Amino acid sequence: MVMSADRGNYIVTFTGRAFYPMDPRPEEISIYDIAHALAHTCRFGGHVREFYSVAQHAVLCSYLVPLEFALQALHHDDTEAYCGDMVRPLKSMLPAYQAVEAKIWCAVADKFKLPLALNPLVKNADHIMLRSEQRDLMHESPIDGERFGYGDDETPRLSQTIAPWNAKLAREGFMRRHKELLSPGVRELRFSVVWPVRKNSTVISPGPSVE
Repeated sequence: MVMSADRGNYIVTFTGRAFYPMDPRPEEISIYDIAHALAHTCRFGGHVREFYSVAQHAVLCSYLVPLEFALQALHHDDTEAYCGDMVRPLKSMLPAYQAVEAKIWCAVADKFKLPLALNPLVKNADHIMLRSEQRDLMHESPIDGERFGYGDDETPRLSQTIAPWNAKLAREGFMRRHKELLSPGVRELRFSVVWPVRKNSTVISPGPSVE
């Protein structure tokens, strides 16, 4: 991270742009930077049995909401491309981090014409994915098993088992889904998710469904 006298510190992004976390601007947001960074950012601070990206999480989330909210779901974690994926227990204790993240979200929302407040269905999809990811990709909590500190939770899980994509596939999947959702006359493309299965093969499968 490098210091600029006018706008504070900046980072150099994948595409070679200077991005100022303390002064984010829509014109400096790049879908290529976002797709690449999220595809290389591991969920849960890396504490999963195998690499699983924020990009894949976002793509799968976008299939769990009505089409009109799918772009929100795909981009709901875009800030993490610029300020990292903070684990929940720490994030709730760091208001300065949350303030920076909020600024970046405003720039992302402006760039992609998204509302500042996510639809509640997106939040619900995020939670469904969270619990499904914990089931499929993490060890049980030594304290409260599958509840992971959430207490009694009736949140549904995906009916499929999540098979992690590598970073290349996650980046391509994120870009493809973004382009689908911005296409004129877009309709739900239920067969556009590439769903890698556990036996070292790749199949074309419907989007994730919920139990």
